[in-house]
This record gives sequence, C-alpha cells and structure tokens, in this order.
Amino acid sequence: VYYQALEKNTTMDFETEINEIRKLSESAYQKALPYAKKLRAQVAKFSPQLLKVYEEV
Repeated sequence: VYYQALEKNTTMDFETEINEIRKLSESAYQKALPYAKKLRAQVAKFSPQLLKVYEEV
C-alpha cells in the first residue's frame, strides 16, 4: 500500500502521504471483507468450536 501511494506522487508532503495510505488501506479492507465473511460462514458450518476460538482471538 505504501509503495502504491509513493508511485502516485513522489512530491507528497507527509500528511498527504499518510492520508493516501489510509485511503488505500481502507479500500483493500473493503475488498477483502466479503471474502472474510464467506470464510467465517464456512468455518461456522465446518466447526462451531473453531469459530468460537477464532472470535476470541
């Protein structure tokens, strides 16, 4: 994510750079969320005990 922000603009000040990294991180999180929910549902079907341990972590 940091390198993606760096490639976009090499003359960013620190604050702008941090905000750009934050936006890219949030975007990656939003893209991964459906997969995480699907995986959680599969784990719940496979083993409720395993899901309980996973949620405690």
